Amino acid sequence: MQQMILSGELKAGDRLPSQRELARETKVSLSVVNAGITNLADRGFVRIEPRQGVYVADIARDGNIQTLVSMLDYTSTALDTSLLEPIISFRKALEPQIVRGACEHAAEDELDRIDAVVQKMEEASDETLPELTFDFHHEVEIASGNMVYSMLANTFKDIYISFFRATQAYYHPERSLPFFRHMADLIREGDAEGAVAAQMEEFSVWLEAMPKKTNA
Repeated sequence: MQQMILSGELKAGDRLPSQRELARETKVSLSVVNAGITNLADRGFVRIEPRQGVYVADIARDGNIQTLVSMLDYTSTALDTSLLEPIISFRKALEPQIVRGACEHAAEDELDRIDAVVQKMEEASDETLPELTFDFHHEVEIASGNMVYSMLANTFKDIYISFFRATQAYYHPERSLPFFRHMADLIREGDAEGAVAAQMEEFSVWLEAMPKKTNA
């Protein structure tokens, strides 16, 4: 059902068959169908209207963090750059402050943890790199000295990881490894201007590598 919504086969406002019909069509129990519908509702894909039925939700109006995570996971195989570009733009607005804070406030043990993550990234497989990429950014956020940044990162952890998985479709992970090593070195040196410039350059490279949409 989720895939039918994400693919556009089911559109906002469409009424789903009754749960009994779905159970009969899919040959699963009513309790399984009920749990699936509840899960879809929790993730913003459908809305349940008592005594009326279940309808495909307007994602822009009713979606939440888990909706976006599911969309990013789906776009890993059916790339939709319209999801990725706004996330990069959001990060471009926020991360210079984080990087600058890390350059100015990072303690020695925090710098060591950043280095340790980079070392793990250099030895990791493609499957584990997305989570390690999150770990790198999270350590930088902690090192910034502003706990709000690290708490926000934890809140959006699933989105970060799904975003990195989605971008692997066009931006192979090994291309980023020199960037992370360079960033770790710049932060250790306290070079805020250099680190911010390197971060902005990486975003530009990311956007340049992103496939361009073509009109059908």
